Amino acid sequence: MRIALIPSSDLSYNSGSIIHAKRLFLALIEKGHDVHMVGSKIPKDIEHQYLSRIYIDEHILDHPIINDREVTDEQLMYSFSSSFDFLQKLHREKKIDIVHAQYLSFTSLAAAAFGAATGVPCVISSFGRDLSIGLVEDKRLAAMAIQSLSTIAHVIVPNETVKKSFTELLGNRSLNIPITIIPQSF
Repeated sequence: MRIALIPSSDLSYNSGSIIHAKRLFLALIEKGHDVHMVGSKIPKDIEHQYLSRIYIDEHILDHPIINDREVTDEQLMYSFSSSFDFLQKLHREKKIDIVHAQYLSFTSLAAAAFGAATGVPCVISSFGRDLSIGLVEDKRLAAMAIQSLSTIAHVIVPNETVKKSFTELLGNRSLNIPITIIPQSF
């Protein structure tokens, strides 16, 4: 399968979501999949042979959920359009079979818009920060999150607490998207 990953963007910093993304990236490659990932910074701990599968755009926000500094509308739009552009270029080279994005934010909106245009299924991993901070503290992120929901094929969450929050979000919008709990692997 040809798989596109849109993780939390700063691949050089080993936060929980980045560790998860890099492990997923490598595990899928080891299983024989054609995997590609986008980020704002190059990872320091990925073997050189895999770096050609990673697309870097320094203008993408380092994390999809920013609440410690002011983020301009232009920064959010550029992050969305860069993520979408990554998918469109990759799909033009050879059709993508599935898109996996982390967080309900510009990442999920890019994946959802791409999925709507192409019919490619999109899976979102939510670790909770998007639900507890992004939707609550930034109306722009909330709007991107809500707009994403209509074309998401599946949601992955790390625990029952995040599943409950996501289920409530879906229920408030009369949506039914399958949710699977897969604990983070660290």
